[in-house]
Amino acid sequence: MTIPDSLPVYYENDLLGYTDYYIDATKYHIISSIDGTCHQCIEAFELWQDLIDEHSNVDVQFLFIVKTNAPKRVLFILETLNFNYLIIIDEKGEFEKLNQIDDISNTVLTDSNQKILLVGNPILNKQLNDLYFEIISD
Repeated sequence: MTIPDSLPVYYENDLLGYTDYYIDATKYHIISSIDGTCHQCIEAFELWQDLIDEHSNVDVQFLFIVKTNAPKRVLFILETLNFNYLIIIDEKGEFEKLNQIDDISNTVLTDSNQKILLVGNPILNKQLNDLYFEIISD
């Protein structure tokens, strides 16, 4: 799994910089690519915030890559949801093209070398959620 270095990273509606600087060298990453035109997908950030808060003591970086041609709209919605985590905006679908992903809404667990260990959305499936954090906790 490769994340382009040039994608803008936002936190609370402010541009912080680009992905080459904000991806941590943590042991694990949960990377979720999200369709910014899907209202239900954007609203699911409330569930992501709950998951992040629940596992705040675990050494994992959550990376949310939102494909949208309307970043201001998406950032505004996330601000109204009080989502306080890094958001990577991908206006041109670079992440999708680079990784040859067909389904824009996808979540993976990767190791520090970005090797995919698990595929699936942990906020939608309790057993998958447990498996994600069992792997991360080992």
